Amino acid sequence: PPAGRAILLSNVFLCSMFKKVGMGSGGSSQKKLVSEVPPPHIHESQYVSENLQIDEADPPAIIPTSGYKVELGSIFAMDEIEPKLEYVEQYSPYYRDNFYDVEHVNFVGGEEANPIVISVQGDSKLSELKVIVRTPKSDHAFNMPSCSKGKMIARVTDIMPSLDGIKFKEIKDIAIRKDLLHLEDRLLIRQYKFGVIYCKDGQRSDDEMFSNEHGSPEFEEFLDLLGDRIKLQGWQGFDGELDTKTNTTGTHSVFTKVEGWDVMFHVSTLLPYSPVNPQQVFQLENSTFSQT
Repeated sequence: PPAGRAILLSNVFLCSMFKKVGMGSGGSSQKKLVSEVPPPHIHESQYVSENLQIDEADPPAIIPTSGYKVELGSIFAMDEIEPKLEYVEQYSPYYRDNFYDVEHVNFVGGEEANPIVISVQGDSKLSELKVIVRTPKSDHAFNMPSCSKGKMIARVTDIMPSLDGIKFKEIKDIAIRKDLLHLEDRLLIRQYKFGVIYCKDGQRSDDEMFSNEHGSPEFEEFLDLLGDRIKLQGWQGFDGELDTKTNTTGTHSVFTKVEGWDVMFHVSTLLPYSPVNPQQVFQLENSTFSQT
């Protein structure tokens, strides 16, 4: 998985950096850092309950279906909303945008098997300093009150107590900046593919859904909301592993860019259909819908 590959790349790189600056393998005992971001909480009032009592004389617009959670959205939503990505800093080139071209200090610490790199903006005239802490499992970006270089590590450990007791050494060789930049570029994922499946009223099985050759006018309107219709043959942008030469994965798809991220949608009704194989989409080895 991409997450596992990212952790492996980060760990190998940080260990090699650890050896480069001559940190010893003995010394402090490192505490593990929390690396997962908790998912946003959805209150019960924000989705349709499966236990909702249906009045057949006046049915609701959205009927709950077993196995699916239908979110209602917010009553405060406006008619036109500019889409915003969550956790942008976590998945953006944070080091490139905030550190690489400005004065900053880099520290390496921890044990050889689990090294940690801390980057702190070096301009003490600022009221706040940006900080990024890189561990083999995750990156942590935050701001802290301005201070002198000698107090930076202490301020960082005040915010992240799990770093307390770990010895850090300043890396004065500016070549480390390019190393950190290359690491970030290798770990960032800037291209995504998502599956979009059309389900008619009353359909419950995969076979039924994947046998839909065409969508409703509402479904087509939804696709227009997601992105632009593009012709696959000759497409020069991110293809999401769709065939852009011989049309084996259809002639058209839906593509968009969101704040620098490329997104290709694999739309079930735009993929090739075979009447002898209801689950024909699953035979596309690289498709988002592939069982593998």
